[in-house]
Amino acid sequence: MLWLYQRTMFGDVTNPKNENLSDLGIREFATFVPLLILAVWFGLYPKPFLDRFGDIC
Repeated sequence: MLWLYQRTMFGDVTNPKNENLSDLGIREFATFVPLLILAVWFGLYPKPFLDRFGDIC
């Protein structure tokens, strides 16, 4: 699994069409950061989420 991650994230660009692609722009970064914060918060402190859905299950 680490080999796959290394090849896809840190490998050299082998397709010439992909050489001009840029990294994340400000819009993508602004969309990604709140999702990342929510995922970390849910991972560290899931009680508020689980309490809300506990009655449904």
